[in-house]
Amino acid sequence: PTLFRSKCGFEECKELGDFDVIICSEVFEHVTDYRMLVELIKNQLKIGGFLSISTPSGWMFRTLRLSNVKHLLLNPRKYFRTKIKPEHNWEEALKIHPAIQPRKLINMLKSKGFKLLSRQSSLWLMSEKGICFRTLKFFETIDPIKPAIYLHHYCNFVEALMNICPFFRIFESRFILLMQKME
Repeated sequence: PTLFRSKCGFEECKELGDFDVIICSEVFEHVTDYRMLVELIKNQLKIGGFLSISTPSGWMFRTLRLSNVKHLLLNPRKYFRTKIKPEHNWEEALKIHPAIQPRKLINMLKSKGFKLLSRQSSLWLMSEKGICFRTLKFFETIDPIKPAIYLHHYCNFVEALMNICPFFRIFESRFILLMQKME
């Protein structure tokens, strides 16, 4: 993140030339100036090159979940500023790893000359406070192997649903984009 606070950015990489592929995995939500990051990626990527970018999905804060309702009721202003509209309050939202809506990031990248090739949804986050995790921990006391198998099948099933039917993206915690630089 400190790399992007200065104006130098990827200047050190210029001597290496442009890249065919840039992977930005779980970095976007940690960078102070995400617009500068996108610009730097655009400038370092060859035309026809590929960008793989993954970041938290804004869906997880827009669905009716007990933890969301709790945080909304405790501090509605902060909830809207940091979780619903983080791109307008990025500095404040950085403390909680802001989750940008996939369409907003896709549109931003398209405006910079990128074409969307693929979007995948993922369920990478399972909170230790969540009911699924606690239920699995309980069953682990009965049989230490079966809960891990069930968790694996559950996650694969939900991820498959999210990628087959966009409606199920309400369960998405992360999204992964494959973009190609066209101009």
